[in-house]
Amino acid sequence: MLHILLTFLLFSLSTLSAATPNSYFSSQLSKAEPGDYIVTSQLGNYSVLIVRGKEKDTITLEEIDVPNFAINAKTIDWKTWVTAKAPGHSSWILLEIDLAAMKLSRVYSLTKRSFLHISPEEQFLFQLLSLPTKRLMQDERRKIGPPPLMEDEDHRPIWHPPIHVEGEKRKDPTSVYRAEWPHDKTLLSGCRVDLFFDDRLPSFPFPVWVEIYSTHFKTRLAVLDTGSHLSSPAPSMPHRPPQIVRMPQKEGDMFIVEIYSPQKFERFELYALDTSGPSKPGIRLLHTMDLIDENHIRLLIPITIFDDRLEPGHRYRLALIPSGYRECYTETSETFLMNP
Repeated sequence: MLHILLTFLLFSLSTLSAATPNSYFSSQLSKAEPGDYIVTSQLGNYSVLIVRGKEKDTITLEEIDVPNFAINAKTIDWKTWVTAKAPGHSSWILLEIDLAAMKLSRVYSLTKRSFLHISPEEQFLFQLLSLPTKRLMQDERRKIGPPPLMEDEDHRPIWHPPIHVEGEKRKDPTSVYRAEWPHDKTLLSGCRVDLFFDDRLPSFPFPVWVEIYSTHFKTRLAVLDTGSHLSSPAPSMPHRPPQIVRMPQKEGDMFIVEIYSPQKFERFELYALDTSGPSKPGIRLLHTMDLIDENHIRLLIPITIFDDRLEPGHRYRLALIPSGYRECYTETSETFLMNP
């Protein structure tokens, strides 16, 4: 959906600092606070984008979509609507952005109660992190009224978009930053993107108006409201549990267990569960870790631990817990046999 695409666009451009040192976007992003929000209208939907949380290298955003026909945008109080669990909403998602790696790391749908797959078409928007931008000078800005004759000076006033803050319409001055999308085969190929920021809200992290131009079309993302201190009733982003993808295999003086972890965890607890006979407490298997790639990890358990702690001829399942995240407990259905 285009309105979701443009929401990503807003955030991606506001985080341009990761690729452009000392940029305006860098200072804006550092000022973002949980509860900052914007409300946009696009293609028959209203969308509320909220800064849910911010840490050193990550920001969590919350996006709530609702069809235009479901609410009256002229009379609604957006904070009250969100606090009331957004009646009539069609989509409610959480997005976690890894600023260090400049990528969208997790998307969770509260509506579907599941994590969403991020397609390459959505990921490509993070190309915006490396696009050069510039602040438009006064003579480059759009003016109000017809242009003067060639010999006359241009005294027309600068055009500023309508701005809404906490439901109040204001006529604040704005600054405009422009980016040029590269010529590729995407929807934004060759487009010029103008982002308007409110000069009277120097700490607000998001644009208050966005215009996109190409040789074939012109569109805008109207921002209906902006504000801060919006408290969401939605639960936090759940953690994705790791998976054991390879049962113990002997390599030299080690047993190797391979796991897949879509989320970064510093340490793991590995247990062997004896399935032969009455239930017994899990047996802790101490190990070291070897990173295969960003998401695949090898756990290396000395053979002596297996020999000392597991009973020959018994079958075992494996249980895995990221340290400090008991809710991410996972257990294999497959078993392995401890050889005599």
